[in-house]
Amino acid sequence: DIANIFSALNTLRFDEFSTITLTLLGSPYITVAGITVPAEKTLIVEPGVTVKFGDNRGKLTVQGTLKAQGTQEKQIIFTVDSGAIWCGIRIISPSTASQLDYVTIDKAQSLGGGCNESFITYSMYVESSAVTINNSVIQTGSYHRKLYLKNSNSTINALTVSGATLNADSVGIYIDGGSPTISNSTISNNSIGILVFSTANNPTIQNNTFTGNTYAIKLSNASAALSGNSATNNTYNGIFFE
Repeated sequence: DIANIFSALNTLRFDEFSTITLTLLGSPYITVAGITVPAEKTLIVEPGVTVKFGDNRGKLTVQGTLKAQGTQEKQIIFTVDSGAIWCGIRIISPSTASQLDYVTIDKAQSLGGGCNESFITYSMYVESSAVTINNSVIQTGSYHRKLYLKNSNSTINALTVSGATLNADSVGIYIDGGSPTISNSTISNNSIGILVFSTANNPTIQNNTFTGNTYAIKLSNASAALSGNSATNNTYNGIFFE
């Protein structure tokens, strides 16, 4: 049974193996409490796999490496099993070399009844680690922060982010430290499309499309390398400095 597979994956199997693969043959996978990938271990998710997390409980925590590399024809989905939200993806030091291609992160929100996250809500959080994301989507779920990059030099390409509308401070992509690159992405219907906080080190923001946001890009006592971006039908189409 799938629940027993995940119980073993959380504890026993990462003690026995350095790499575990979730194959398409076993999909969909269901976990109540969530998955933790320890340091120096790798979780591979095959193209076409769906992973479902417990309502207000399940979280994917990565201290090792996550390789979720789908294809256009066989995309990978992380979502809730049965309920409103799951607790999202958290990639933290000493994690290295994680990559997400053609992944949809659906209905993820870190602040919920059993999520045990007290400081802020997010769908995906990356701290002191560099993640590569290509051709992926973050949808529904957290209405405050969709992608939260803290002290991260991640490379984000062709990401679709929408729906961060909880309040005026809600952000599609929040950059708090580090020097990530955000390119070729579609950022729509958020209070703030991208917010660069003062701790960031001149991140690169290029060739992105902003629509339906209140602010397309906001720089909070910060600088950024900006080029080739398109902003239309936002309340403020330019760059807002504060």
